[in-house]
Amino acid sequence: MTKDKLIMEIKALREIISMGQSKLEEDQYLDMEMMQAKVDEACQVVAEFSPEDAGEVREPLSMLLEDLESYSSIIRKRQDELDNETKDNDTTVEQ
Repeated sequence: MTKDKLIMEIKALREIISMGQSKLEEDQYLDMEMMQAKVDEACQVVAEFSPEDAGEVREPLSMLLEDLESYSSIIRKRQDELDNETKDNDTTVEQ
């Protein structure tokens, strides 16, 4: 894969993450399972680049990782909210 192609792939992945964040605001979830494989593939490709080409991909890849961290943080927050709601709504009476 060329450097330019990888940068386009990273851009597409960032758009998927952005869409996932928008869907979360609507209480909808995207299956992000394929994201891990795509990120792993991008890192493997970068590892094979010359230092010069790898340097040019560094910023877009860093931005992708920041987006993933942000998305993960939102998911954790949502999960904590759901856990708290479940605890608050738990009406089980022990006998």
